[in-house]
Amino acid sequence: MLKFLDKILVYITSLGGHAHLELELFFRYAIAGGIAAVADLLIVWSLVEYAHLHPFMAGAVSLSPGIPLGDALARTGRVWGAVAEQGVLDRLGVAIGDRL
Repeated sequence: MLKFLDKILVYITSLGGHAHLELELFFRYAIAGGIAAVADLLIVWSLVEYAHLHPFMAGAVSLSPGIPLGDALARTGRVWGAVAEQGVLDRLGVAIGDRL
C-alpha cells in the first residue's frame, strides 16, 4: 500500500506546483484518521466485551409494558423493534405498535 502511495506522490511531484504538498498532507491525515478510527472501535469493543459497559446507554431502561429491552428491539419477520420515550412518539404523531 505504501509503495502505491509513493508512486502516486512521485507522479504528482512530476506535475510541478504545490499539488504534491497538498496531496502528501491529505494522505498523511487520511492514514492518521483511519488509525484513529480503528483505535476508537477497539476502545468501544473493549468497553462492551470486557467491562460490560455499553458506551451509548447509561443507566437502566424500564419499558411499559414491562418487557425486556432485547425483546422490544428484536426482529420479528422483516421488522425490527424500536424503543422511544413517550414525548418522542407524541412529537412524531405515532403510537406504540405503529410502523415507522
